[in-house]
Amino acid sequence: MMTAIGNIMSSVNIETNIVMSKHAQNRASKRGINYEQIKLCVQYGEEIYKTGGLFFFMSDKSLKKLKKIYGAYLSNLQGLVVLTKSDDRSLVVVTVYKDRQAMKVIRK
Repeated sequence: MMTAIGNIMSSVNIETNIVMSKHAQNRASKRGINYEQIKLCVQYGEEIYKTGGLFFFMSDKSLKKLKKIYGAYLSNLQGLVVLTKSDDRSLVVVTVYKDRQAMKVIRK
């Protein structure tokens, strides 16, 4: 049985290779965030470049866009933040966390 996220991920085509750092793997595991959720955040989340890193944030606006595309409102993604850095061929996930107020904090 596939979950709503599993169904969405089967139709998502991300051209960028996403690599998880050991720290990001540990944090994601402890915080109940899976790789599919991270990929959705990178593909559909709002992007903010700050302090040498690229932040992806799942805002209400991003979630509404997902609902229009896939017909499902994925509230468990609300506030998801993925901090990445880029290397030659991939996007390296540095850490992941959830904070619904993250946009305000990141933009400061």
